[in-house]
Amino acid sequence: MGEVLVSPVATQALVGWLNARSQMSAVWVATEWHNQMPCVIVTRIGGAFRNIATDEPTMLIEVYHNSQSEAEDLAEIVQALVDSLPGEVIGGRFVRRVNWLSGPVVYPDANQRIRVQMSFGMNLKRT
Repeated sequence: MGEVLVSPVATQALVGWLNARSQMSAVWVATEWHNQMPCVIVTRIGGAFRNIATDEPTMLIEVYHNSQSEAEDLAEIVQALVDSLPGEVIGGRFVRRVNWLSGPVVYPDANQRIRVQMSFGMNLKRT
């Protein structure tokens, strides 16, 4: 019987990695909205497993804060952290590369909360 591969979903792995960064110590980072500011929500919005060892998720990052300028500042921090991912191991996967697809852009949500969002793709290889 073949080996069963178990590793965290890309969203949970990225949430854990962001939560471990000192720059994010005062920020709620999760996969779902919690009524707490500042907040960063991580969602997988696409991508595919290329083979048994490679995943290429497309991720959406939503940054919420009390003001637009604070949300934009926090989004820049998150973007810089994501830019540093290549070479890191998250959730048992080696990050080969990150490619930005959009943002950061101010995009108020349906409840008129201040939100800055951005999306990117990653190439992850099983370690």
